[in-house]
Amino acid sequence: MRASPRLRLLGAAFVVAVLAAVPAACAEGEPRSRATDRPNNAVESAAEQSRPAESQAAASQPASTQSPAAAAEDNTAVSVLGCVLVLVIVGLFVGGLVLSRSQRRSAWDRQAQQLRSSTVAAAESRVPPVLNTTGRADRGVVWPPIRTGLVGLVDQWDLLVESAPGESRREWALRLNGLLRELIAAVDAESESIAAGRSWRVLRPRVLEAQLALDVALTVGPDAAATAGRPMPPSY
Repeated sequence: MRASPRLRLLGAAFVVAVLAAVPAACAEGEPRSRATDRPNNAVESAAEQSRPAESQAAASQPASTQSPAAAAEDNTAVSVLGCVLVLVIVGLFVGGLVLSRSQRRSAWDRQAQQLRSSTVAAAESRVPPVLNTTGRADRGVVWPPIRTGLVGLVDQWDLLVESAPGESRREWALRLNGLLRELIAAVDAESESIAAGRSWRVLRPRVLEAQLALDVALTVGPDAAATAGRPMPPSY
């Protein structure tokens, strides 16, 4: 869902190039100076006096061709229209980028909420029965399928981390990913201790701490987590 850096760079370059071309395009259609449109008064008077009567009579008739001033006005109107069209294209392009970013953020938020609900359900309903099973044979049967489901949730959090539309959302998803990994590692260590015939009570505080940290993190959204500025736990 995240746009590649190359695509963003090309979009920014396109906008800069179009905006840089707008002043030049508008400047081309500006009417020339009045000094260039009007001949020198003295020269014009001398030319009129030296014209024959037939030329003066012909000059008094309306001109059939367009005057330079009218042509300049037409060029100015065309240039202004071109500038407006360029600005409209730039506005549509920028608006499309903003809309696309908003849509990607909304889609990511929906996926994140669904995954958070699945993680809450797994942490509250599936992990406690495992912790209540302290027998070697029973733990070896109960824990593996639940562990597989938790690892599947970790994989989904990995995808959300990679596609997060913003640093705050990425840090929030990465934190939940790390806490879920820590819970799996803690239960793994306890299960291995039970399988080896050692006391599981020594390792239970680590499991409870990881479980509590995950429960607390699941109660807040990405914006609240970014405001709190909590450090992220190590990944195992």
